[in-house]
Amino acid sequence: AKYALCATCHGQNGEGMAALKSPALAGQTADYMIRQLQNFKHGIRGADPAKDMAGAQMAPMAKMLFGSAFSIHLAKSIS
Repeated sequence: AKYALCATCHGQNGEGMAALKSPALAGQTADYMIRQLQNFKHGIRGADPAKDMAGAQMAPMAKMLFGSAFSIHLAKSIS
């Protein structure tokens, strides 16, 4: 349910989707996922679609998710 937004691109079990260039979330640490969400939110990742098209696709989602207690809970529950 709460993971449904992520599962759309990262798979029902967090396995990732090669066709979308979405990496696996399963097996990643919560700290890693939180750091990546921070990087997207602050424009460290995904700011230049020419260099990071997959990141550019993820950036709006991360900006919407990150910063809430939900994003930290989500990262911990996926890892």
